[in-house]
Amino acid sequence: MLRLAHEDDRTAAIVGASFVESSLEYLLVSSFKVREVDLNQKLFENRGPLSDFNSKILVAQAFDVISGKLAADIQRIRRIRNCFAHARLPVTFDEPVVAKEVSDLAAVIAVRGTRHLYRPGESFHYDSHKTSYALSCYITVVLLHEQHVSRGGAPFIAPKSLSTI
Repeated sequence: MLRLAHEDDRTAAIVGASFVESSLEYLLVSSFKVREVDLNQKLFENRGPLSDFNSKILVAQAFDVISGKLAADIQRIRRIRNCFAHARLPVTFDEPVVAKEVSDLAAVIAVRGTRHLYRPGESFHYDSHKTSYALSCYITVVLLHEQHVSRGGAPFIAPKSLSTI
């Protein structure tokens, strides 16, 4: 997933959010008391109540599947994705509204808080909003995966595959 930082901005934004949304869906399914394929299709497909990213986030938070803080971060990732997916003109991670959303992600705040540990002139990759976004998506997917597995869900990612995405 960290390879997203090497993609064009639009691809990085949309694909990163897609990984997060899919991971959230896996976590929701592993949290259901009733696990029927037909029911899941009705919930997640077409115009089902969980067919859009925002609904998945709200329901996951409402049923305490994810914390309010994680929900807020996933909402930021969703808003960033929407900026890129619905823009009629080219958008970059340096656009003020996108940069602000990235800078407010918990993982970005934490990682950028370590900037002082680097020597002057030493490369610090997370000054880039796109790299920081990719890292946040990566961390969010790992958190959702761990919660999914702890609820009895089968792993949906192999540990080695995360670094190659």
